[in-house]
Amino acid sequence: MTEQPSALRRNLTDIEGQISALHSQLARLETDRETILEKLASVVYLVLTIPSEITSEIFLHYLDHYPSSTCSPLVLSRVCSLWRNVALFTPALWSRLHFGFKNSPKADQSVLRLWLSRAASLPLDIRIHLPEPKRVQILRLLGEFSAQCQSLSLKAKGGISVPIGTFRAFPCLEKLELAAYNAEIFNPAAITFSTMLNAPRLRELVLHYSATVDTTLPWSQLTTLRLLDGRSADCIQILQHTPNLELLEFTSMPCEWEGQVTERRFLRHLHTLILRHQEGYEIVNGLALPSLRELRFESQLASCADEMANMLIDSGCTLQVLAFPIEDEADVQSMSLLLRNAKHDKTFPKLFARLFDDPKMLPVLSSLSIINCRSTIPLSPLVKMLKTVTKREPAKLTSFKITFAHGRIEVDGGYMTSGGGPSKDRQVEDLLTQFREMRAAGLEVDIQSNIKWFSEEMNLPMIEEICRPL
Repeated sequence: MTEQPSALRRNLTDIEGQISALHSQLARLETDRETILEKLASVVYLVLTIPSEITSEIFLHYLDHYPSSTCSPLVLSRVCSLWRNVALFTPALWSRLHFGFKNSPKADQSVLRLWLSRAASLPLDIRIHLPEPKRVQILRLLGEFSAQCQSLSLKAKGGISVPIGTFRAFPCLEKLELAAYNAEIFNPAAITFSTMLNAPRLRELVLHYSATVDTTLPWSQLTTLRLLDGRSADCIQILQHTPNLELLEFTSMPCEWEGQVTERRFLRHLHTLILRHQEGYEIVNGLALPSLRELRFESQLASCADEMANMLIDSGCTLQVLAFPIEDEADVQSMSLLLRNAKHDKTFPKLFARLFDDPKMLPVLSSLSIINCRSTIPLSPLVKMLKTVTKREPAKLTSFKITFAHGRIEVDGGYMTSGGGPSKDRQVEDLLTQFREMRAAGLEVDIQSNIKWFSEEMNLPMIEEICRPL
């Protein structure tokens, strides 16, 4: 049925009234908005009154060494226009980069070029995981900035082959890291440079997985070599080309040693040796290290203590820094053998007693670390040993550290254990007081665990004072 004209007019009047009311409401809202905007404009943000130079320094301390997607100058530049200008005009923010190529290679290349260009002429510290497509193009892009590279890390699934003309000279490159692997874990891929790498200042090389020695790398000028997840045979082969090494770190692949070392590699300048994984210790059969001063293990020694002891004796070196793991009595016995102790002590008390009774054992030791300990540490012999070796002349112990593998550290009847019961021996407080006195005299004491110290009998503030890192 058709509506009457009078009813339509009433509906129209109602609608016009609602429109008028809405217009009035919008006008009030616009007025309120302008008022709020004026108030906001008058607000002084103290953080924005900080001089740009100071803001720039804050940014540099805020970012991780290798900025991530959630903590990078890109994030800072999106906060406000002032911060964006500060970020863009602080080249040091852009001089470090960890890039993974998650988008299209072409888009990521544009981002990479833009990022590196913002570093201006500063030295660059770059870590890049190379994608399979466009790998050569990305390497050539990096070659445009080779004169600025101070540290360069290249990782890739599959081999890395650098064509002729890709890289120019690296006049300020000091550290190079290379990793190439196939689909299977611990299956290395080849890394090759078509021409000799021109990097006169290169001193440190970190090499993952690689089973081949690329003669285009400047091996002879290296002073630091870290071979991670490598094979012992490859390590021995590489050491033929590194006469100037001062530090060697070797982590072996989890595979059995199939070769036999017939002669030792004489490394005259090597003062620090770091070995990880039990399978990698057989390389000591091929080493002669007369200048060795620092020796660090991060796996059990039981299977190679004899070889290690022979190497130390044949090298004629004198250790100053020693770090080793202890899991059971076999490890204590291995360390006793390693320290040229003919009696092969099986317990900590006897080993500690030998350390302070025999002045010829580690006569110039300055730092002693027991890492990832799973055994019981007798506190009384330990304190007695430390009091002796911290007073030795001409050299004395200046640093002592224990890290426990798991659980809380307890002091129970004069023993420190990894996960024991409440202390019942109040005389332990006297021993800890002696710890504190040695600390006051200059000994660095650092005793750590995954869980903080706990004991019903101990004075917690005193323990924290004694044992916290300096």
